[in-house]
Amino acid sequence: MAAQPAATDSSCLLDYDIISDPHPLQAASTNSDTQRATLRIIVSNGGKQPVYCKNIFLSLPHGDNIAQCLLKSGATDGDGSAVDSNGTAWTVTNVQKGVLDFLPQGDYAHFKTAPGDSETQHAELSATSLTITIKNLQINTVPGVARIEIREMSTHDTETWPALHRDGKIQITKHPRLTGVRQLAYDFQADPPEVECGGQVHLTWRGPDVAYTVEHGTGAEKVNKNRQETEKEYKAKVYRNSTFRVSYVVEEVTHYLTTTVTVKDPQYTGITVKGGGISVEDAPGDVFSATHKEPMGRIFINSKGEIGDDGELKVRGDIRVYGKITPIPGGIDAMEGPAKLIGNPRILYTFGDYPTEHMRAKASFRIGTANGLLMAYAEILELGHHFKLEVNGYRLDVTGDPHVLRYLTIPMMAGIRVDLKLDRTVKARGVMFWHSLGGGLKPDYVKWEPIEAE
Repeated sequence: MAAQPAATDSSCLLDYDIISDPHPLQAASTNSDTQRATLRIIVSNGGKQPVYCKNIFLSLPHGDNIAQCLLKSGATDGDGSAVDSNGTAWTVTNVQKGVLDFLPQGDYAHFKTAPGDSETQHAELSATSLTITIKNLQINTVPGVARIEIREMSTHDTETWPALHRDGKIQITKHPRLTGVRQLAYDFQADPPEVECGGQVHLTWRGPDVAYTVEHGTGAEKVNKNRQETEKEYKAKVYRNSTFRVSYVVEEVTHYLTTTVTVKDPQYTGITVKGGGISVEDAPGDVFSATHKEPMGRIFINSKGEIGDDGELKVRGDIRVYGKITPIPGGIDAMEGPAKLIGNPRILYTFGDYPTEHMRAKASFRIGTANGLLMAYAEILELGHHFKLEVNGYRLDVTGDPHVLRYLTIPMMAGIRVDLKLDRTVKARGVMFWHSLGGGLKPDYVKWEPIEAE
């Protein structure tokens, strides 16, 4: 939108300019044309002295088949509002015919703008400006230059006010109704621009009175099923981030508008993403469900092959690891099928998560026909708990801060007897590995026997 030239024949102390929407302002195609226009009159002080203003009257001429008139005869006067550049609202009221004197002969729509309801109240316009908005105006059918009459009660000195309003004019051109590519749709927006999953969005745009087609993906669902093609709005429920495209044809040329709506916690086909994680429903094959878990933000794997919180992973088939393995307490407890871990580490025993009672036990076994390393890893999960493991005089004693992984590595010769003694509380866990340094038989699995507290 662009401003029209300001009036030059004026005794007003303030300057006036005008902006139309649509721009350029167009005469109606017929008397039955329903398109409405909006005028914004910008008022400011272009001089060096302060200007004090009590009120401003704007008079918009009515008349059919007259180039100098702006509005249709019998049309509604429109809706007015005003606000200054500081955000302070002024009152705008429609004024009855005959209130103003010294106007040219004719029929007018009168608007009174004032800083308050009192006739003596005034406002200073120095560095501030005032915008008067008049909406829902019905323009007549004849192109031409129309003049809006201005009456201004203003002064430089609040002790001296004029007896009569200062007068002025501002002109605006009504252009012939535009056709073709110059009259395009615009201002395509979504309200609100972001919704919850399944929330409703209201799409609106402005443009010529033509058929509009709205397209979007499967992440949105149309709500207003009975929408007419010429309506400049669309309502939809949105389940995931979606882009909406409006297409229309003007003089055999297709034009497009697009806007995007974002969704909190979106839902995809079979998948729901929420702040706590991802869940999958009604999927045709193997799926997983991942949820952030405290402490330490771990991902747990349950016995169904899902990422959950049971702490067990079942593997059908081979596992091949060609890099370094860092054992984590409470790790793999059972497998179906051979496990080929390059480097030959073997789990001798896993002390599971969150046992139901304090465990005190002992065990003995003999190393097979190969030398190797016996490795134990442990941690506590809460303050006040402990994990104590003694292996042939070597000790792994874990207390103090939770979630600090500690370990013990002991070289073992083939055929040596290994004696184990364990004392662990409820909120402690660990795992014991055998790492063979050659071929031959490995140790048997550890079988624990309970012992009494010392």
